[in-house]
Amino acid sequence: MTMLEDRLAALRAAFIDRSAADLAMLDAAVAAEPMDRAEAARIAHRFAGAAGLYGFGALGEAASALEAALNEGAGRDEVESRLGRVRAAGPPR
Repeated sequence: MTMLEDRLAALRAAFIDRSAADLAMLDAAVAAEPMDRAEAARIAHRFAGAAGLYGFGALGEAASALEAALNEGAGRDEVESRLGRVRAAGPPR
């Protein structure tokens, strides 16, 4: 491996390690009463970008769709459905 490939592999591994914690924070923000839409959207946005960057396209797309639902004011059922899609797409192992 080249130095660049080594660095990318390390960053990808760090993303994978961080994914479970990010999902837990996302769950907490969505479960809050009232739902913490701003925090959930912030986490989903960051998660979507990083997932796409590190080659987890389906996870990135699911997180992006969740972010859109949160920003558009979708109801709790729709937000939870999209959160379920994020869970189904990841976290990567």
